[in-house]
Amino acid sequence: IAFLKYLIEQGAWYDRKDLLCKQVRDTQFLAAMAPPGGGRNALDPRFVSLFTVFNIANPAESSLRTIYTQILESQFEAISKEVQEMVPKLVSMLLQLYQHITDTMPATPAKFHYIFNLRDL
Repeated sequence: IAFLKYLIEQGAWYDRKDLLCKQVRDTQFLAAMAPPGGGRNALDPRFVSLFTVFNIANPAESSLRTIYTQILESQFEAISKEVQEMVPKLVSMLLQLYQHITDTMPATPAKFHYIFNLRDL
Protein backbone atom coordinates (compact mmCIF):
# COMPACT_ATOMS: atom_id res chain seq x y z
CA ILE A 1 0.00 0.00 0.00
CA ALA A 2 2.89 2.34 0.78
CA PHE A 3 4.30 1.79 -2.71
CA LEU A 4 0.94 2.56 -4.34
CA LYS A 5 0.53 5.66 -2.18
CA TYR A 6 3.96 6.88 -3.22
CA LEU A 7 3.27 6.11 -6.89
CA ILE A 8 -0.04 7.98 -6.89
CA GLU A 9 1.38 11.00 -5.03
CA GLN A 10 4.69 11.30 -6.89
CA GLY A 11 3.75 9.84 -10.28
CA ALA A 12 7.00 7.89 -10.31
CA TRP A 13 9.17 5.39 -8.49
CA TYR A 14 12.85 4.57 -8.38
CA ASP A 15 14.19 1.40 -9.93
CA ARG A 16 16.17 -0.42 -7.24
CA LYS A 17 18.67 -1.88 -9.70
CA ASP A 18 19.54 1.17 -11.81
CA LEU A 19 18.43 3.83 -9.30
CA LEU A 20 16.66 5.62 -12.12
CA CYS A 21 13.34 7.40 -11.75
CA LYS A 22 10.52 5.66 -13.66
CA GLN A 23 7.80 8.16 -14.57
CA VAL A 24 4.17 7.05 -14.83
CA ARG A 25 2.05 9.37 -16.96
CA ASP A 26 -1.53 9.50 -18.22
CA THR A 27 -2.62 6.85 -15.74
CA GLN A 28 -5.73 6.69 -13.63
CA PHE A 29 -6.08 4.47 -10.58
CA LEU A 30 -9.28 2.65 -9.72
CA ALA A 31 -9.74 0.47 -6.66
CA ALA A 32 -12.51 -1.59 -5.12
CA MET A 33 -12.82 -2.96 -1.64
CA ALA A 34 -15.22 -4.23 0.97
CA PRO A 35 -15.49 -2.93 4.52
CA PRO A 36 -12.89 -4.25 6.97
CA GLY A 37 -13.74 -7.40 8.84
CA GLY A 38 -13.86 -11.08 8.09
CA GLY A 39 -10.16 -11.25 7.32
CA ARG A 40 -10.07 -7.90 5.50
CA ASN A 41 -7.90 -5.21 7.07
CA ALA A 42 -8.62 -1.51 7.14
CA LEU A 43 -6.59 0.60 4.74
CA ASP A 44 -4.42 3.50 5.77
CA PRO A 45 -6.65 6.61 5.79
CA ARG A 46 -3.87 8.57 4.08
CA PHE A 47 -4.03 6.12 1.16
CA VAL A 48 -7.83 6.12 1.01
CA SER A 49 -7.81 9.94 0.98
CA LEU A 50 -6.20 9.82 -2.48
CA PHE A 51 -9.41 8.34 -3.95
CA THR A 52 -12.98 9.45 -4.31
CA VAL A 53 -14.91 6.92 -2.22
CA PHE A 54 -18.37 5.66 -3.14
CA ASN A 55 -20.42 3.33 -0.98
CA ILE A 56 -22.87 1.21 -2.92
CA ALA A 57 -25.26 -0.60 -0.62
CA ASN A 58 -26.74 -3.96 -1.50
CA PRO A 59 -30.16 -3.73 -3.15
CA ALA A 60 -33.28 -4.37 -1.11
CA GLU A 61 -34.80 -7.85 -1.23
CA SER A 62 -37.76 -6.59 -3.25
CA SER A 63 -35.38 -5.22 -5.88
CA LEU A 64 -33.45 -8.49 -5.97
CA ARG A 65 -36.71 -10.40 -6.32
CA THR A 66 -37.70 -8.24 -9.31
CA ILE A 67 -34.28 -8.52 -10.96
CA TYR A 68 -33.94 -12.28 -10.62
CA THR A 69 -37.57 -12.91 -11.55
CA GLN A 70 -37.07 -10.98 -14.79
CA ILE A 71 -33.85 -12.82 -15.57
CA LEU A 72 -35.32 -16.27 -14.98
CA GLU A 73 -38.57 -15.51 -16.79
CA SER A 74 -36.64 -14.45 -19.87
CA GLN A 75 -34.47 -17.58 -19.67
CA PHE A 76 -37.47 -19.90 -19.27
CA GLU A 77 -39.63 -18.39 -22.05
CA ALA A 78 -39.11 -21.38 -24.32
CA ILE A 79 -39.80 -23.90 -21.56
CA SER A 80 -43.20 -25.23 -20.54
CA LYS A 81 -45.73 -23.05 -18.76
CA GLU A 82 -45.45 -25.22 -15.63
CA VAL A 83 -41.77 -24.36 -15.25
CA GLN A 84 -42.44 -20.66 -15.87
CA GLU A 85 -45.00 -20.65 -13.06
CA MET A 86 -42.34 -21.92 -10.65
CA VAL A 87 -40.07 -18.90 -11.20
CA PRO A 88 -41.36 -16.79 -8.25
CA LYS A 89 -40.97 -19.74 -5.87
CA LEU A 90 -37.50 -20.48 -7.24
CA VAL A 91 -36.43 -16.85 -6.77
CA SER A 92 -37.80 -16.81 -3.20
CA MET A 93 -35.92 -20.00 -2.40
CA LEU A 94 -32.67 -18.66 -3.89
CA LEU A 95 -32.90 -15.41 -1.93
CA GLN A 96 -33.67 -17.24 1.33
CA LEU A 97 -30.75 -19.61 0.75
CA TYR A 98 -28.41 -16.70 -0.01
CA GLN A 99 -29.53 -14.86 3.14
CA HIS A 100 -29.11 -18.00 5.26
CA ILE A 101 -25.60 -18.66 3.92
CA THR A 102 -24.44 -15.07 4.40
CA ASP A 103 -25.87 -15.02 7.95
CA THR A 104 -24.50 -18.40 9.09
CA MET A 105 -21.16 -18.42 7.26
CA PRO A 106 -19.50 -15.02 7.78
CA ALA A 107 -15.92 -14.51 6.68
CA THR A 108 -13.36 -14.72 9.47
CA PRO A 109 -9.57 -14.56 9.45
CA ALA A 110 -9.51 -18.37 9.50
CA LYS A 111 -12.25 -18.68 6.87
CA PHE A 112 -11.50 -15.66 4.70
CA HIS A 113 -12.80 -17.48 1.61
CA TYR A 114 -16.37 -17.27 2.99
CA ILE A 115 -17.09 -14.20 0.92
CA PHE A 116 -20.43 -14.36 -0.83
CA ASN A 117 -21.99 -11.81 -3.14
CA LEU A 118 -24.90 -11.59 -5.54
CA ARG A 119 -22.86 -13.10 -8.36
CA ASP A 120 -22.93 -16.36 -6.42
CA LEU A 121 -26.66 -16.59 -7.10
